[in-house]
Amino acid sequence: MLAAALALLFASGAAWDASLHFEVRRPSPAVPQPDTPEVEADPVLEVKSAPGEFSGQLAYSPRFVIGGAAGAQPSAFNLLHALEAWQAAPKLVLRAEESAGYGSSIVSLLGPAAAISGGGAGGIPTTPATPEILPQVTRIQTINLLGGGSAVAGLAPDLALSGAASFGVSGGTNGASRAVMPLQHTPSGRAELDWSPTRLDSLSLTGNATGSLAGPRQQSELYSATLGWQRKFTRETQGSASFGIDYSHSLVAGDPDPEAAVLPQGAAALNIDFSEREHPLTLHLQAADTSAIDPLTIRVYQRAQGTLAFDLRPTPELLLTASGLAARAYGVIAGSMAQTDLRASWAFSKKIALTGGARAAWLAAALAPAGLAGFQWTAYIAIDLSDTGGL
Repeated sequence: MLAAALALLFASGAAWDASLHFEVRRPSPAVPQPDTPEVEADPVLEVKSAPGEFSGQLAYSPRFVIGGAAGAQPSAFNLLHALEAWQAAPKLVLRAEESAGYGSSIVSLLGPAAAISGGGAGGIPTTPATPEILPQVTRIQTINLLGGGSAVAGLAPDLALSGAASFGVSGGTNGASRAVMPLQHTPSGRAELDWSPTRLDSLSLTGNATGSLAGPRQQSELYSATLGWQRKFTRETQGSASFGIDYSHSLVAGDPDPEAAVLPQGAAALNIDFSEREHPLTLHLQAADTSAIDPLTIRVYQRAQGTLAFDLRPTPELLLTASGLAARAYGVIAGSMAQTDLRASWAFSKKIALTGGARAAWLAAALAPAGLAGFQWTAYIAIDLSDTGGL
């Protein structure tokens, strides 16, 4: 499928987007590491075909870190992503998606890739559950391979049916890294029916199935059925709510009895968008309580999480941003974490922006290593460059 994306890009008038996020941050005083600035570079090169019946997209987005926890030896994680789409009929769209990632990553709660995502950078997920089994390491070598496809069909003006399936392989690439993150196979599937009974409301019925297999006695399955509702209250305000049931089944090494559970799950969100005002403002709030498969222990745990994101543009050049996350894992694994990111960006032009800010993280887990547990923070300055063109 990657060859198909390349053929689409060169068979039609394609456009490219390039960007670079270059950041320098001070090491957190709470983390034992060399007292040297940590430097990170996140370039992105993306090529897109012209819109049409067939379209393709190819992106390369590596991540490089040196100094701080990385030490003198740079950490590099490479990620390649491809997307192909086909308008097979007026009301039928088929898509295929592939990604491949490989390299070394720094275990951190303070980098831009980890901030307010609940995930670590470069393929190392960092959740309230996972840090409690992380050893005293600052770097692991990982691989991430993923391929999948999806389809969206319009059954009626107010009714649509969609489905997706994927299969992935991820985990450590050597013995030391696999002791942290086992190599695992991750199939998943989803089916969704969407109905819009009014111009302002939409309802959805979704079924999900995911799995993770790392060995004969190290595997989990998670199935869920969810009913969702979205409402556009005003032109600027939209809300959503969902509830459903999760069923999980796990086999744990050393335990002859499987872990199985049926639990409720739900989420609610509110989005406010005043982007058309003189001083644009956006606000996003979300709360959720769901089940998830921990990619380090391959066990299913429950996760309660709240997120907040706020953007304000007092002037055309100045952008103020605040974001935060608080999460708690419970069930077979327990732990809590919180993250926040406060920053201000000044755009000198459409292609150049300068940002300064601070990030903080707090982690409480029974067996968390000294390098991750407790409170830590960092201050940073970054420059963002971007440009576009045609091929």
